[in-house]
Amino acid sequence: MSDLTSPQPAPTVGREDVTEGILLIISSMIQNAGPLGYVIPVLKRLSIDLKTRREHGITVYGGPLRTFNGRDAAIDAYQEALDCIVYSHQMFQEMVVGERFKDALFWEERASIAVAQAGAIVDWIIKRDAKKKGA
Repeated sequence: MSDLTSPQPAPTVGREDVTEGILLIISSMIQNAGPLGYVIPVLKRLSIDLKTRREHGITVYGGPLRTFNGRDAAIDAYQEALDCIVYSHQMFQEMVVGERFKDALFWEERASIAVAQAGAIVDWIIKRDAKKKGA
């Protein structure tokens, strides 16, 4: 197991509620959707689901995700991106077996996007860590 996939310490109290900041951004996107108004139902769903996940975090961890909580958020993002890759590819495989090829292509594209996202994150982490060593 590499440092990038090792479990991180339990979060400390931290500072600002991360979800509240995201919800403000989504709210602004809804208010300023303009000709992209067709995305409003999706943004509203994301908002509802983020609130639900926030409540889940409070129940499970005793509080919402906060900034400066003693964990490396980049590593958390990378690990979650790795999970997204395998879950998306799982959906692809299940759609192929079910001969739902249009859906399979959708999920394989999601897996490819997740690979690109994970790659960008790990590249950033590698560069950050190299700077730390050189500093």
